[in-house]
Amino acid sequence: MKKIKGERQIVIGVRTEAELTKEVIQAWKALEQRKPIGGPTFRLYFDSLDTLWRTLTPRRTELLQVLRQKGPLSIRKLATYLKRDYKNVRIDIRELNSSDLVTQTKEGLFIVPWDSIDLQIPLSAAS
Repeated sequence: MKKIKGERQIVIGVRTEAELTKEVIQAWKALEQRKPIGGPTFRLYFDSLDTLWRTLTPRRTELLQVLRQKGPLSIRKLATYLKRDYKNVRIDIRELNSSDLVTQTKEGLFIVPWDSIDLQIPLSAAS
């Protein structure tokens, strides 16, 4: 997925500790050599596909899409749009907030700060 200038994008994927360490070292070396590495890239990595899918369920993905389209909403209003139980939406918001996929405004409303999610699924990794 190509990033559009000014778009806030997050990369979500699966990385082992060794792969993550290698990626950080490569970025560090590029910075030391003053090589351009592009703009800031936000990343969220999980240790397995199972963990990724437990966090990014179909219902949570739908929640992200609705919240992004409708703008800042309370959990109650979001539950109404989704036609779901308030308690379940609150649980989903809490999980997505802890993963930085959703943030809360000063007014207590929730937003999706991302324009797009680049989901990277390694086909060779064991889940």
